[in-house]
Amino acid sequence: MLKILKIFLTVFFILFSSSLPADEVSGLIGQLGDRNSDVRYEAAVELGNKADRRAVKPLILLLDDKDWRVKGAAIHSLGQLKDGRAVKYIIENLKDEDRYVRWEAAKALGEIGEQRAVSPLLRLLDDKDWYVRGAASYALGQLGDKRGTRPLIRNLSGKDRYVVLESAKALASLKSEDAVGPLEKLLSNDDRYIREEAVRALGEIGDEDAVDDIAQLFSDDIDEIRDAAALALGKIGKSAGNVCLEKLKSADVNERVASLKALGDIKDEKTALYVMAALNDKNEKVREQAAVALGKMKDKKSIDQLIEKVENDKSSAVQIASANALIEIGDSAVKPLILVLLEKLKEDDSSIQTNAAETLGKTGSDGVKLLIKALKDPHSNVRWGAAKALGDIGDSSALIPLSALATDQNIRVRQESVSAVEKIKKAASDFTLVR
Repeated sequence: MLKILKIFLTVFFILFSSSLPADEVSGLIGQLGDRNSDVRYEAAVELGNKADRRAVKPLILLLDDKDWRVKGAAIHSLGQLKDGRAVKYIIENLKDEDRYVRWEAAKALGEIGEQRAVSPLLRLLDDKDWYVRGAASYALGQLGDKRGTRPLIRNLSGKDRYVVLESAKALASLKSEDAVGPLEKLLSNDDRYIREEAVRALGEIGDEDAVDDIAQLFSDDIDEIRDAAALALGKIGKSAGNVCLEKLKSADVNERVASLKALGDIKDEKTALYVMAALNDKNEKVREQAAVALGKMKDKKSIDQLIEKVENDKSSAVQIASANALIEIGDSAVKPLILVLLEKLKEDDSSIQTNAAETLGKTGSDGVKLLIKALKDPHSNVRWGAAKALGDIGDSSALIPLSALATDQNIRVRQESVSAVEKIKKAASDFTLVR
């Protein structure tokens, strides 16, 4: 009762002594003194979402609550509020008998980010509960203090998956080169999540010595791991280029796709010719990824080949990826793309028409003049597609030409032109309101 009375008195002081009027936050602070633990718990949780520092002192007082749920919620909310005044009180709760409270305390200290929490968190790495040790590992990564490096590396050889995963994440945050060897050993771990987290960590650390081992995961059975490996080599950069080019020669489709993903992120113009060659691969996934990579690389030398893919590739996925790549390249790539897409609008296949119109809508200001001209095309599908695209682009210079289509002989064109005009006006209105 004494503890609840203390909370009540604090609340009374805030509500009646503050110059601030009573509001939702004040009401929630008032509920922290309620006799019902469920009410206290819900109020503590909500206060963490309000980002109001008036809640800090009442929440600190709540750390004496007898209900472990209430105490944990208060700690969690203090972590969200990131107020240094709470640090010493949260540190005290690292010794709480309840593992949930200790876990919340460790996480909160990581969120607040004060260095005085490092030593207590290092001691918590020896906690009897793996759940708590994992939270301490996470927090040390958040704090970014190099004192955590050796203990976290030791954790990588442990048996508790959660601790290993959180330690790998923490070492990635610390960008510890000392962790490269131990992390590489985890790339062959039977647990797919540990392999994935290890390769992500190696990518964040960015050590060139790990390139060969990471590339071995291009043939992993798990899609997400192959993607993580490609992303990791992309982050490591140009020094990974040669390994990726070797994998591009592989008979394994997954390896070719992963190598292209990495090369797209590396963006080394010296590899562009090899990526362009992959546009003619017999496998459509490889061709699609080659187009994506060329778009990321913004390689203007590939414009003609990408246009040819938009026109003639048998795979709609490759056509769309090639068109998107041309849009990313921009400038001189946009005009020929628009001309090809306008022709595709004349085809009988409705899915081809829809894809063409949607892609035209992504061409931006570079394509507006050509699309306005296409509003007068004799083919109704072209007029429809151009109107739809101009509505998506939202350029006000198209308003008058689009309005002229309100009397078009084709109902589909009339409807799309009206819709496009409404979209452009709404976009202009929203922009004015924001400004």
